[in-house]
Amino acid sequence: MSRWAVNCGCVPGDQAWKSHLRNAFDHLAQRLDGLYVGALNTIVPDVWTLRDRYIRVQLGQQRMDELLAELAGKRLPIDTVMRAQFHLEAQLMRQRMYASCGWFFDDFDRIEPRNSVAYAAQAVRLVQVASGIDLARAIAGRAQVSGQSTDGVARGPGAGRSSQPGKLHAITSYS
Repeated sequence: MSRWAVNCGCVPGDQAWKSHLRNAFDHLAQRLDGLYVGALNTIVPDVWTLRDRYIRVQLGQQRMDELLAELAGKRLPIDTVMRAQFHLEAQLMRQRMYASCGWFFDDFDRIEPRNSVAYAAQAVRLVQVASGIDLARAIAGRAQVSGQSTDGVARGPGAGRSSQPGKLHAITSYS
């Protein structure tokens, strides 16, 4: 499991970005969970059962309003159902950002770590829609770019300012 958080030595190259990204994701996960619990603990008795059973909605086996009514013991207003679903979708993205493939390789510029960051960004967006709270600054404050990828893309304080028009540099470490 160390490959998810540190330079595990299981693949060649600089994996220093992993611990920083993991710390930022852990911080984001805590914030997402807090907002999720705060928003839904007055609606359903067990928010984690709701999250676990949300797969039924994802698979088309149950409608969201039915799932909430079942767990809440009553029908809920559509705006409450919609807010709950945005929080649940954010929880789904929160889980996806930790996908194993995002942490396996040494190069942050691979599609797998980029997908993990995209999932985290989507979670931030969804929780903002649900709650009006923007977690982007809290997470961005933990982001610092450093190092260099195997493809030669520079990392550092100037990340994002590329000498190649139209090319953005990726964030590769978090503090």
